[in-house]
Amino acid sequence: MAELHSNFTAEGSKMVQNGMLPANHAEHETVEITQGFNSWIEVGFYISTSILPTSVVRKSSLLARVAKHVLATVILTFVLILGVIPAFSQMNIAEISGLVKDPSGARVANATVEAVATGTRLKYTATSNASGEFLLAQLPVGVYKLTATAKRFKQSVMSDVTAHAGDKLRATFSLEIGDADQVVTVTGEAGLLQTESAAIKDTIQQAQVIDLPLKGRNFIDLVGLAPGVTTPPAGTRGSALQQTGTVFGILGQRSGHNLYLVDGVAVTDEAYNNMVLSPSVDDVQEVNINETSYDAEFGGKSGGVINVITKFGSNQLHGSAFEFVRNDIFDGKNFFVSPTAAKPPFKQNQFGASLGGPIQKDKTFFFLDYEGERIRQSRPRYSRSPPLWSAQAISPGQVLRSTTQPLEPRLQTIQSPPLIL
Repeated sequence: MAELHSNFTAEGSKMVQNGMLPANHAEHETVEITQGFNSWIEVGFYISTSILPTSVVRKSSLLARVAKHVLATVILTFVLILGVIPAFSQMNIAEISGLVKDPSGARVANATVEAVATGTRLKYTATSNASGEFLLAQLPVGVYKLTATAKRFKQSVMSDVTAHAGDKLRATFSLEIGDADQVVTVTGEAGLLQTESAAIKDTIQQAQVIDLPLKGRNFIDLVGLAPGVTTPPAGTRGSALQQTGTVFGILGQRSGHNLYLVDGVAVTDEAYNNMVLSPSVDDVQEVNINETSYDAEFGGKSGGVINVITKFGSNQLHGSAFEFVRNDIFDGKNFFVSPTAAKPPFKQNQFGASLGGPIQKDKTFFFLDYEGERIRQSRPRYSRSPPLWSAQAISPGQVLRSTTQPLEPRLQTIQSPPLIL
């Protein structure tokens, strides 16, 4: 740095001697060049080894400060995102607690319990305390393989343990004395009981969402299959709300008191109390219906809580593609259309695709989904209009005569603009 400074000083002195620069200007320029070189060291910009104008040096310093502020902003945003993601995921997780004991029924302390997700191979571990109790908290929705290990005991394995959103399951491991390399697989047991929660709920699983027939591919219609769920009777406020979307009465509560969530985020229309955001059927992992006695985190409504959990990627590349078609060539003629008139055009296409898989195996995954709808139709409207002779202008002083001549029917076909969703 000192060598560069002396070179600049010598060059500046030579320019002063030749009359190119004033005497008091050479030293000033030398200082500015040194500051410019420091900016290149910090930011990584290239600066030519020649005397630069003051404006160029100042621009370089300004770029350095801007780069520092941008970097700080990016880091802060990333930290905030990492803090917000767990807050949104609290309603989409499950937990498994339980007990580890030996053949005599004594509690086993310091036993390691591991849960491995079958789809992503992500691992979650817990250690039993002095009372033999363990807790696997904040487990994503999915199917798990549970393994309990301890010194001087054989491994105990539970396979295909399904955890839905909000589940609080309890498992008990009874370890056998033996080599830790030996494995005892527990099979034939009933599903794990939820003894930690008194909530009444039902879960519509992915297979039901995909396989059951749905008009318009609106999965929310499946909520009516849950026990204790009814549709509002005619003449009630809930029936009037049906015009804006499907609503339900859950365990006798009013249909206007339900809470709709997608991955734990509220998507409830507060004016009409229906779901304003409906994910594609191919994007739904499960639909969780909390009917009563649910946790305080679902507060805000006195009715049921309908929480939709969307899909996520796994180690296997998987996807789907579909298209549903309705066309007037498959339809009969409308009753109100004249027998001599052509059928009103009607074309509806509902199509989409989904794809999920690994970005980095066992660590990072992706899932993409798209669904579109195109509707092109016209509808007939049947009305009565006065005959042509009665539409003639009548002077103000003319007396109208009564007539018994019937009105002439007229059929109009109204062309609707295409609907694109």
